[in-house]
Amino acid sequence: MINKLSALSRLACVLFSLSAAVSLYAQTPVPVGAGSYASYAPLSQSRSELHGGCQAYQMEHRRLYLPDSLLARLGTPDGAVQGTLALPTNDWWTYALVNPWTGKIWFYPGWAEAKDGELQIGYPTYWEPTGCEVKWDTPLSVSFTNAATGKKAAFQEALVDSWSDFAMSFIMQDGDAWVRVTCMHGSPVVWIEAQGILMQAANPDSAKYAVFSQANQMSIALLTEGLTAEDVAPYAFRIPRKTTFSYAYDAATSSLSTTFKVYTNNQQSQITNHPSVLLGFLPHHYYSHQLSAVSNQLLNATYLAPRGEMRLYAGNDFTFTYPVHPMLPFFPAPMEWREGFSAARMAQLNADYAARGTFGGDTYWGGKGLTQMAHYMTFALQMGDTATFRMAKQRLKEVLIDWYTYTPGEQRFYFARYPRWGALIGFDTSYDSDTFNDHHFHYGYFVYASAILCMLDDEFRTQYGAMAREVARDYANLTSLGSERLIPTAATRLPADWATAETATARNRPPRLSRDGEESIC
Repeated sequence: MINKLSALSRLACVLFSLSAAVSLYAQTPVPVGAGSYASYAPLSQSRSELHGGCQAYQMEHRRLYLPDSLLARLGTPDGAVQGTLALPTNDWWTYALVNPWTGKIWFYPGWAEAKDGELQIGYPTYWEPTGCEVKWDTPLSVSFTNAATGKKAAFQEALVDSWSDFAMSFIMQDGDAWVRVTCMHGSPVVWIEAQGILMQAANPDSAKYAVFSQANQMSIALLTEGLTAEDVAPYAFRIPRKTTFSYAYDAATSSLSTTFKVYTNNQQSQITNHPSVLLGFLPHHYYSHQLSAVSNQLLNATYLAPRGEMRLYAGNDFTFTYPVHPMLPFFPAPMEWREGFSAARMAQLNADYAARGTFGGDTYWGGKGLTQMAHYMTFALQMGDTATFRMAKQRLKEVLIDWYTYTPGEQRFYFARYPRWGALIGFDTSYDSDTFNDHHFHYGYFVYASAILCMLDDEFRTQYGAMAREVARDYANLTSLGSERLIPTAATRLPADWATAETATARNRPPRLSRDGEESIC
């Protein structure tokens, strides 16, 4: 009997310990205003070998190709440790974060790729026959030899070791020997630094590529009409260490100014009179918009890019000022005299939707339902149908509050943090939103519906406006930190949009040109 009691006592202790551990690391609500989100994604809904589900567990536990110093700054998947670093979920180089080799990093006007211990740099100069993608001839390749052994460098992977708003670098290591490659969006130069490594470039076309070498460094430049190797030489060894994007809105003049800054260090000590770098901009920058003339020089050099001719400038601080034309927050009511319009029929449609409109349980279809209800709410308001307006507003408000409030144990209609990445995921997920695909689509519906409701409901704005803003920041955060919760900057759109006309979607397969905003490459 004593043995049985002892065994039961030990079992009780184990169960108590397990209960405490579960409690310690359970999903808990993280308050944001009157709303909240879950501290981490639900393991119970994650895909496994035994059942389907979302990919939250896989995303939070997959290997990330970062140096140990950066891995140490990430949060833990269970949220127990808060990170000090947010990972760019949908950047032009995010593929390199989750794969041993980088894939093609499109920095425009070219691309760079580390693969099997070598580096290739491509230079697109023409369109393929369908006109959908730009193409290139033989790329330039760089091989690496370990100076100590005289053998090919035994690089096994490429690790992303730094990034800023529109530049990044990755490193390949062979013991104490290493190579670092830096790319900057809009720059025709790629920079390679090395320690204990000998570099050899195979240049297939000296009219397209220029190679600059000095001790422990090589720079590759893409040449074009109006830009020779001699023109590039003064800029060849100015490596961008930090790039920043900022904006300012002037309500008095209805104008928006965007500023791009590049901070470098000069690796060639005898160069003292060239503080600038070479940076290209696209038509939406230089047509009909004012560019600050301070320290900037337009060069007689252009490049092919999917969004139009890229024009090259020399400088390190570029500010473009755009006129901003306001738009109506919702559709105005049609005039009674418009042919085919029936106020009575419209009122019936409004009432029917307010009463029977549905909301999906995932962020895509659920978001669409929110936006549609918001539209019908404004239609009823403008037509003076108070009863229908109140019904639509109440239903919209209830569903948004449900989404913006996490209750432990619920299975859908809430958001959860990916602590390791710094992202916010809505559940249920759909169309690979659990791998960061198309958040700007899904969450844009939430943000629009919330904004309209905030205009018409002070209580909702006061209590849940902060949570709506948190959802918006997942895909449209334009500050490095923004709050105590780390979120990547400009997660779904390149600050200058050099690459394509569309936003970036998920980056978990080799990048290629996206023909439309919905074409995922997750």
